[in-house]
Amino acid sequence: MAITPEQIHAVADQLNDQGVNPTLSAVRKALGSGSFTTISDAMTTWRANQAAKKGPIVVPLPEALAGAVADFGGLVWSTAVELATARLASERDAFEQERQQADQMRLEAMELADSLAADLAKLQQDLAQATGRATTAEGALAGVQGELTDVRIRAAAAESRAQELSERVTALTEEAGRLHKHNEQLALVLAQRPGNPEPGQDGPAR
Repeated sequence: MAITPEQIHAVADQLNDQGVNPTLSAVRKALGSGSFTTISDAMTTWRANQAAKKGPIVVPLPEALAGAVADFGGLVWSTAVELATARLASERDAFEQERQQADQMRLEAMELADSLAADLAKLQQDLAQATGRATTAEGALAGVQGELTDVRIRAAAAESRAQELSERVTALTEEAGRLHKHNEQLALVLAQRPGNPEPGQDGPAR
């Protein structure tokens, strides 16, 4: 729920009654939340109301002068009070102009602070989303790395098996060569025995 100017005025009154200067930060801290822009606008009204409650300054004629200067002195005193009041009013006007300029600058600063706070909240939200996406990507990468590790293990096992088969084929080839050579030697021996036909000749006709 949005904070109303009445709530801000009430908090400022409480702080003022406690002897605490109701600055924007003090009022916002007492409220617990709220936009600096809203609080600044409400406090401008509150300060104007406080100034209006003070009323005009009345300076009574000192009793010591009442008898001696009843007529002329009273006129002089009234004129002096009017001049002082006019000067005070002029100074109040100048102060009010400076205060308004300061309030305008403070308002712009508060608007900038609210804007920066909104930007910061958006950046924090974007960061949280990016962190979530990064965590998901890390999980996916870990899964892919695990699968790649399994593939590498299977590839290493297949390579080892292929090496074993290659060695087995080589051994069988060598064994076949030895058997072939042995068969040739055996055939030569048999051919050289008496009664055996020469190699390439047929045996006796039956």
